[in-house]
Amino acid sequence: MHVGFVNCCQTNQKQDVFVISSTNSGDTFSSPLGLSNDDGDSTLLVGAASGDNVYTAWRDNTLGVVDTLFSRSTDKGNTFSGPTRLGPDSDLSVAAVDDKVYIALVHNSAGNNEVVLRKNSDGGATFGSSSNLSDSAGSSVQPTVSASGSNVNLVWREVGDIKLTHSGDDGASFGTSLVLGSGQQPAMDTSGSNAFVVWRDSNNDISFRRSQPVRQWCSCQASPAACSSTRLPGTERFGFVTLPIGTT
Repeated sequence: MHVGFVNCCQTNQKQDVFVISSTNSGDTFSSPLGLSNDDGDSTLLVGAASGDNVYTAWRDNTLGVVDTLFSRSTDKGNTFSGPTRLGPDSDLSVAAVDDKVYIALVHNSAGNNEVVLRKNSDGGATFGSSSNLSDSAGSSVQPTVSASGSNVNLVWREVGDIKLTHSGDDGASFGTSLVLGSGQQPAMDTSGSNAFVVWRDSNNDISFRRSQPVRQWCSCQASPAACSSTRLPGTERFGFVTLPIGTT
């Protein structure tokens, strides 16, 4: 178990990124391990773990611009690599399956926000170039990437719509994006071939949709009457964890 956090004002009145780990189901935790260790402020920490590997990404302004930094551990969080700069992107999300790592970001291209994906298959040692998955004239923000097996799913907000795209080949290719509803702050998880999405709708309630299997989403653009979501009571903050089907 690994917990990442941003702690303010340890030295020089700045924010730094830390990780603590537990090897006994959370009974005890290690001492905080600093990952940023630079002169700037570090914010918006996200992470994922798979096997012995732990992956983290955050935003940092050390060089005078806000960059995305990435660091990995291959020994269950005992030590981490030095930060790798991925570029001046924002709105981070990380997912991992075995040695495959997926990072979703928002990249501003010619004044328009696009959701891009960077991935690798060597445990985070190297990253390829960004793939533009939103590719739209509308502003795309708030991405969440999720993966299980060969399934990779990415959900985001585009203007007022919640959109999703799916890959069944480890992120090598993605299908046409689908509109799941309208709202903001989407979040999702994937378990096997099943995907689960929640978001805040225009009534400030939480909408929930799922696919079984993941490829059987309907498009609200093509058939609005066929698309339905479960509405949950409104709340200020939300999140969830899924388990494989059949477990409790």
